[in-house]
Amino acid sequence: MTLRDYQRDFVRDVQRAFAEPLPTGQPTRAVLGVMPTGAGKTAACIEGFMVPAAARGRTMIFFADLAEILDDTAARVRASGLTCGIIRAGYPHTPGAQAYVASLQTCARRLQDLDAMPDVDRVFVDEAHGSEAATVKAVLARFRRAKVLGLTATPARGDGQGLAEFEKLVTGPSTRDLIRRGALVKPVLVHPVDRSGGALMLSRGVARHPVEIMLGPARGRRCVVFAPNAAVAREIAQKATEGGHITVPVLDDTDREERRAVRSRLMAGEVQSLVTCRALQKGFDAPLLDCVILTSVGSLVGYLQSIGRGLRSYEGKADCVVYDLAGGVVAHGLPDADRLWTLDGAQGKAAAKLGLRRCAACHAVFEPAVVCPVCGSRKVVDPRPLHVQRGELAEAGDIGVKDLAARYIEQSTAVIVRRRGLPPQRASWAARKSAPAWVKTALGLS
Repeated sequence: MTLRDYQRDFVRDVQRAFAEPLPTGQPTRAVLGVMPTGAGKTAACIEGFMVPAAARGRTMIFFADLAEILDDTAARVRASGLTCGIIRAGYPHTPGAQAYVASLQTCARRLQDLDAMPDVDRVFVDEAHGSEAATVKAVLARFRRAKVLGLTATPARGDGQGLAEFEKLVTGPSTRDLIRRGALVKPVLVHPVDRSGGALMLSRGVARHPVEIMLGPARGRRCVVFAPNAAVAREIAQKATEGGHITVPVLDDTDREERRAVRSRLMAGEVQSLVTCRALQKGFDAPLLDCVILTSVGSLVGYLQSIGRGLRSYEGKADCVVYDLAGGVVAHGLPDADRLWTLDGAQGKAAAKLGLRRCAACHAVFEPAVVCPVCGSRKVVDPRPLHVQRGELAEAGDIGVKDLAARYIEQSTAVIVRRRGLPPQRASWAARKSAPAWVKTALGLS
């Protein structure tokens, strides 16, 4: 496989991070690499790190947490020409393999089994944000001499905590950059509200909202509905199938073979929509999906991971419509907004929410604009930013765009000082230079 230019740049930046010592003078051992969902992190890992390492006689292990990811990764490693073994319950041992793909949880429970392995000097942790810090530390302690590379699209855990078990963070291209390159499709976020301006929060007995969307404005699209729990997921599927409307499989509590079968039916056009709680947030690659329906706010990590299921490019796919029924965009900002990630959990979430506007005609949410970029309406409402207060929508007060832009620069400056160690004056200059267009316009910087 030939890597794309941004994947090669990512590999180069990670290699430089390992080559440069820590401020203490100690060699760098653990690096966290960040690229959006669909950017090809696994491909970059295999072709950029594993294949060259194997050519130098290195032994490596790739940790994942889902059976689907284990099998798919092992197949891709073998397709690259490397011998590969799988370390997981039910799989035979493969002695002398160049690479191993392993369940992080299984190895954490059976650390003694790792003692029989040859010296491993390259360790990769897929979806690093989804593993408990204690689990990662326990396994990595076994490979004290190994270089460790974590991979994720969202370098924060569901509780907002960072990934401090890594020493450095390397970020690849942003979601917007990949959209401009054609590697991902643009999300079109729609936040429907009721007549009082409140979000259509799902509760018991109101699972009709996503069904109405699937049968109405999203008809013809391949949809995935993320439900807040299994009970609501089953309710949505039941309502969708009543009267012979559409068949909507529920993917939770299914084994990997059933999920593969559903994916095949989806790709073949036999299934139009899916519903799930958490099963599709990772380990499910169906680029045909071009509609995501969110029924709960959840964490920033879950929000971005869920929407990322629909952003993969596919022939003839122009965009992905995201119907946000619970106000996730109010809590977390636009899914393609630039975020300032750090290892301590700082996510630039506030900056991602600054200046959001909503179209009164089609309910699309976008950055400051006079005309809706989706339908062309000039009925742009909510000039004041929204935030979630006690689970309901509330206005943040009279804050002008100029004030919001100034806050953005202030927050960005603080992050740059913390991440890069620049003096405040230089950090402020860097924040202004890299600010989005609406900030520069508001402050007269363009």
